[in-house]
Amino acid sequence: MNSSPRSLGSLALLEPIIEYSPISAEYIWAATDPRQRQNKAYLSQLRSLISNLFHEQNHRILWHLLPNAPKKPGAMRRYLNFAESLVITLDMALSDEIDYPLNSLFHLCGVTYDRGATVHPLRESLKHAESTRKRIYRNYLQACVYSTYLYLELYEPKDILRATQTRFNAHEPIGTLAAERSLLLDSEFVKKTNPFWQSKNGRQASLRLQQRPGEPLELSDDPENPYLLYLWAEKWFEQMGL
Repeated sequence: MNSSPRSLGSLALLEPIIEYSPISAEYIWAATDPRQRQNKAYLSQLRSLISNLFHEQNHRILWHLLPNAPKKPGAMRRYLNFAESLVITLDMALSDEIDYPLNSLFHLCGVTYDRGATVHPLRESLKHAESTRKRIYRNYLQACVYSTYLYLELYEPKDILRATQTRFNAHEPIGTLAAERSLLLDSEFVKKTNPFWQSKNGRQASLRLQQRPGEPLELSDDPENPYLLYLWAEKWFEQMGL
């Protein structure tokens, strides 16, 4: 059994191994057994035992797409935060695809990490042709990557909102929608879990992610220069069929 806390605190995301736990039977029992239904805390305990396989598998796929990790600590932090923002954005796309109410149910159970958007930007653009709608949604996902990356880099919410609006709100309010959605990320994960994982496992992860030939991916420390973020996000979305 691979619990969510153990997964988030280890190098499991770098291993090509899927671990399985028959947790659905526990959920059904907790929801249908007359006595067990009275134990509200048990559902929270069950949620912590679920490791999101979709999220973890996307990490494993992404390591094969991105170039080598850099060696300098600051560059490595940006590399890992960018990778996390790409995977988190795919969580958002999955939730959009599942749609309400299943996306909300799956999020409550811990099966998915994203609860779903209040407004789906693709639905706001039904008047456009199919190819245009796809590009609008891709632009929205690009804005989600950018704002999520800034959040993981610990920029202030008001600065994230301003920067994403400035960069993505030219014709549609996708920058606003993306930033507001990214800022719904669990602040405990952003401010504690993610930095703790990097401080604990960053050196080992760096060595593991420097095994391939080629130049490392060195992201700028200037958030106003997101060219490489955009380029690699496009490659990621193309590979994942978005």
